[in-house]
Amino acid sequence: MNCTIPNNKILVTFGIVFSFFVWLLQPINPNGFTSLSWLYKNRPLHLPDVQVLLIGTIPEAPQEPVLWINRRQNGNVIYTSLGHWDDWTEPNFKQLMFNIVDLGLSRH
Repeated sequence: MNCTIPNNKILVTFGIVFSFFVWLLQPINPNGFTSLSWLYKNRPLHLPDVQVLLIGTIPEAPQEPVLWINRRQNGNVIYTSLGHWDDWTEPNFKQLMFNIVDLGLSRH
């Protein structure tokens, strides 16, 4: 996970979302959004309970997970490789962060 693929535009789109987590991605644009960051090499994700929620894509490189959740018996662990300064100007990213905090506060 310490390698990056330099680029200035990552297309962030939905991964395969299981019904419990669909609300985390609402009301985010279903066509995705752009992150002005680097695409981190996060594959492979080795844990069996990991569910990828968002995928990052740049030209001429494999897709990489950029947001995933690991459901554990004692709670959920969420990781994102997004969060560049410019991501915080993206309304979809800010909504996503709000939704994640909402999950952390156990409102869902």
